[in-house]
Amino acid sequence: MIAASFKIFFAVGILFWLVSSGKLDFKLMNDLLNSGSNLSWGLFFILLSITLTSLRWKFILEVKASRKLSFKKIFPINWIGLFFSTFLPGVVTGDVLKLLYVKDIDKKFSKTFLLTSVVMDRVFGLCGLLFLTGVISAYNYQSLIAKSADVKILLHTNFLLFAGSCFFITCLFLPKKLQEVVLNLIKFVPVLGEKVANTFEQVWLFGKNKKTTLTCLGLSIFTQFFNILGFWMLTSPFYGKEITLGQAYGFIPIGLLATAIPIAPAGAGVGHAVFDKLFALVGVSGGASLFNLYFLSMLMMNLLGVIPYLLIGKKHSVKEAESFEHSEATKEA
Repeated sequence: MIAASFKIFFAVGILFWLVSSGKLDFKLMNDLLNSGSNLSWGLFFILLSITLTSLRWKFILEVKASRKLSFKKIFPINWIGLFFSTFLPGVVTGDVLKLLYVKDIDKKFSKTFLLTSVVMDRVFGLCGLLFLTGVISAYNYQSLIAKSADVKILLHTNFLLFAGSCFFITCLFLPKKLQEVVLNLIKFVPVLGEKVANTFEQVWLFGKNKKTTLTCLGLSIFTQFFNILGFWMLTSPFYGKEITLGQAYGFIPIGLLATAIPIAPAGAGVGHAVFDKLFALVGVSGGASLFNLYFLSMLMMNLLGVIPYLLIGKKHSVKEAESFEHSEATKEA
């Protein structure tokens, strides 16, 4: 609870500073409402990215599911997770709460695998973002560095992160003998060795399922493509200069990475400050206000997750999720 309070206080502090310094203007939201079809298209692409994320998580869960899972059941459960991650940041993550609903679908899921599925879902999403950014940054390299000399450093950072994501995916396909050597070394670690080794074994399940891994990676690339497209649709009318979609893929992902760091609820404040700097690199002012258009749109879509929560018959409580999160994760169901 203290950590959650600190995150909220931290986010409010940054937002207050941005507003008082004139960097954040909420009036731009009214301009977006009058900008024609941009808001509708932006919301559509954000919803499409949420849909693809749900499909990706379905494939991840099916690695150890006793049967094929219904997307019609996974989609609302994933949306419920987004709602609680937004509505109760820091109290209990929506990621943990949604696992209780999945456990109702297939009792054979172990707690370790369910928790690992959430982590791998985030990792695949990150890899998809870095893959997409790395390729498009290379393709639009010359046009991007023409915007500003500082952008060159940003692009080289993109290439470094892209290389890191390639290394991680490669490690998923390590030979079985090498995996066993790594696991045996980890088990020597006092206290946590067995638990960490068990988690690694769950992660390497995806290396055994190459088709699932490559499918999830492909879905992640499309998910990030549509998410950034939604961002661009919402903000592009207010740039004051031409920033093509291809150029936007060179710097928007870095800002989205910053919002994923759990130091503020839903990236509030942090994302505003980061995008204020990023847009300034390409000669666009008011980056905090531009990000706010995307932030409020994403917030609205996440809060709509209350609808499936109210419609689903069996509801799980926050206390149940907290108990699930802190219970013995290595115990097989």
